[in-house]
Amino acid sequence: MVSQRITPKELSNLLVEKHQKFIEEYKKEFDILDRIFVLKEKQDQLEYWLHDSKDDPEKNQKYLKAMRAADKELLKLNEELKVLYSSNSNETETHNVPKTNLKGRYNLLKNRIEMHKEAITYWDKKLKDLSKDKEAKKRGKVKKVGELKKKKAKKAKRTKKARK
Repeated sequence: MVSQRITPKELSNLLVEKHQKFIEEYKKEFDILDRIFVLKEKQDQLEYWLHDSKDDPEKNQKYLKAMRAADKELLKLNEELKVLYSSNSNETETHNVPKTNLKGRYNLLKNRIEMHKEAITYWDKKLKDLSKDKEAKKRGKVKKVGELKKKKAKKAKRTKKARK
């Protein structure tokens, strides 16, 4: 088996890609859960308004219509979540929070996304540092070559003077 050497720059790029992949994966589920929580809050608010608008049939109908739309959207999102979970069931599960505990899952995903963003920031900084180091080494080599040429020129002058 031949092992392939990976440069620090390639490794950093691979790690950034890995973290971006995780963010994309987690973000899909996180966005659905976020929308579910917003809709549940909307439902609570609509229920409160429905209760208060019993005397006003026009407002009552308006709130009922909005409530039905929110229910329909929630059903759609729950279905999306089921599809997402079933498509991810083949992958190795790395999360300890059960998918039935939506609030805990939401918080876990939020933390994971944040951690991966921080990791990307770290590796991006490493890449910049590697580029700076490479540039500094290049400049150092150029200086050394320039210094060697100057030394050779001085030596040649001294040798020339000594011959005279």
